[in-house]
Amino acid sequence: MDWKTLYMGVLLAFVLNLGGCKDLHQSVDLDRHKYSNLRTSMNKSDVMVFEAKATLEAPVDSESGEAIRMQWLEGWLAQRGQCGNGYEVIERRPYQRNDANPYGFDLRYEVRCKATPASSAD
Repeated sequence: MDWKTLYMGVLLAFVLNLGGCKDLHQSVDLDRHKYSNLRTSMNKSDVMVFEAKATLEAPVDSESGEAIRMQWLEGWLAQRGQCGNGYEVIERRPYQRNDANPYGFDLRYEVRCKATPASSAD
């Protein structure tokens, strides 16, 4: 094996590895963990608070940004096994300066799981 073949093999391995890293950094799950959070409300036991940061791909006031954030929310709910019958967003608002917001989120949603439909007796 000559040095050119070895060099091309190493270069090819590097390029393939670099391509794999790009996919990792563009992962929806990674973005969900990096730019959002889901927690139980301190004031309302049946309400969860979903917090999200705005990004270039998910700006605050855009339909595409809102779709991405709802994908993040649904990912959190699926990961935790919550809201099997769906959910409803009760409130959506931007964080204000005087809000407690230690992680610097841009948006705050109040979310409630939809109730289990009552089964009909035959």
